[in-house]
Amino acid sequence: LVQQVVLAQIDRDTGPGVEYSTDQWDGFPACRDRLFSAYKAYGIQNPVVLTGDIHRHAAADLKENFDDAGSATIGTELITTSISSDADGSETDSLAPIWLGNPHVKLYNAQRGYVRCRLTPRQLEADFQVLPYITRPGAPVSTYATFAVEAGRPGLKR
Repeated sequence: LVQQVVLAQIDRDTGPGVEYSTDQWDGFPACRDRLFSAYKAYGIQNPVVLTGDIHRHAAADLKENFDDAGSATIGTELITTSISSDADGSETDSLAPIWLGNPHVKLYNAQRGYVRCRLTPRQLEADFQVLPYITRPGAPVSTYATFAVEAGRPGLKR
């Protein structure tokens, strides 16, 4: 599934409360539940969601019940940053503790870049590519992290 807004639940309150963005699928939990139910009803095992539009890299396991860290992982979300917006970016920013405070989030990075995916019958491999700067020409591209999603086995493997 290729789409624009974060599908994984992201609790933005690092304390005992909960706070969600209504500008992502967290604003439409019944719709997300219907999507996850359709995956199950149609036997879609190990869906992968490719997401953009947040100007950050992130990678998350999709959980049957995000409120239960021990619940089944049913898929994977790979979120790509932008290649040129929001200035140079940085490896981390003030949102990192919020994102990484969610146990199903396995990666957060605030640099500019893109995600490069290779798909074979056995697995999907995703390289999170980053640029140290975009405000001048000549930035080298490097791989910040690589994850694999094995066929038939939902969840990220680093």
